[in-house]
Amino acid sequence: MESVPNTTCTVPNTLMRRGDVVMVAMAGGCVAERIVWSATADLVHVCSLATFEKLSRDEPAAQPIAFPRRDVQGVEEADCGAICA
Repeated sequence: MESVPNTTCTVPNTLMRRGDVVMVAMAGGCVAERIVWSATADLVHVCSLATFEKLSRDEPAAQPIAFPRRDVQGVEEADCGAICA
């Protein structure tokens, strides 16, 4: 996987940085804890901790998944509701 620059963006009241733990709104109304890989003005690319660690070591891993920034919240902001695995 090619290297992605360490980017940040402001999600309402939150500055998103690579490595930040966030809660992501998933299908079915639950949320999942994920790690930020990169962010743009519109999207936040997230992955699991295991994937984040592999990508950080330039090892083969699944690509981070892009979510609309409105569906991503910093852990301290999240109303967790139903948690997904």
